[in-house]
Amino acid sequence: MIQKITLFLLVFCLALGFMAVSSARANIGLVSVDSTDAQLGEQVAIPIVLSGLDLADTMYAYSLFIKFDDASLDFDSVSFIGALAREDATKAFYYFQNEAKVSIVTFPALDSNISVLPIFPSNGLLATMYFHVSPLAGAGYHKIDSSFNQVCFADTCYTEQCTIAIQGAPGSPEGYLETVLPDFESGGVYVKIPTGINDGNSNVPDEFSLNQNYPNPFNPSTVIEFSLPTADNVKLNVYNILGQEIEVLASGPMTAGRHEVTFNGDRFPSGIYFYRLRSTSGTETRKMILTK
Repeated sequence: MIQKITLFLLVFCLALGFMAVSSARANIGLVSVDSTDAQLGEQVAIPIVLSGLDLADTMYAYSLFIKFDDASLDFDSVSFIGALAREDATKAFYYFQNEAKVSIVTFPALDSNISVLPIFPSNGLLATMYFHVSPLAGAGYHKIDSSFNQVCFADTCYTEQCTIAIQGAPGSPEGYLETVLPDFESGGVYVKIPTGINDGNSNVPDEFSLNQNYPNPFNPSTVIEFSLPTADNVKLNVYNILGQEIEVLASGPMTAGRHEVTFNGDRFPSGIYFYRLRSTSGTETRKMILTK
């Protein structure tokens, strides 16, 4: 069964890639990879989120090709817990170890009636990748990005890139199903190596970072902390599972240092939410859970 799924996965990637080359619309939606900080030997979870699709569209399938710095990050696995894909969909990943690349796909179940389209929400979590930071990793930022390669088999070529098959509006000129090429926002891991030296200036952090909220899960409020190494313009927003912005917690210039804000979930239902910090130093997103 594993071999069958792996073969289907590769064929499906080829099909989506060919559709992307031949007929896809570009710059539709945004696939973004989170960033986080970690120390040597730690495991990190990196969510991959889809946002910005027209909610009138529904996702039929997707194919992601993700590459990373394998000298610093050791790939562990991919999880679909909490992701958009329905339980009856086939969810799979394939690790190209020699290329430091992972292919992640979701498509209709292998034994389903292909004419019956699965209906996925069109914004939210696609998958979560897990890595261990190598004990030999260097300090600094290690990028996780999209793979963009031309691959040819016999006389057929396709492009490895992030593609999404959506069910468009019936009667649209593109047809009932079409493939779109979303924009892509890379992420990564900031590796921190403790020096054991206190320079006496602990009020100013060395790096841009967004911490996990606490408490988590929470009801009804939680605290979000972040650090800025220099004065900067920042935006801190909260999104629901559909990728819709529901709250602006901070927007504008802020001083260097450690900051904290409180998010109150009184007005919102229980569920998974995301908070994203943007500045000229970087972008980070984390997940939080409201329980009532």
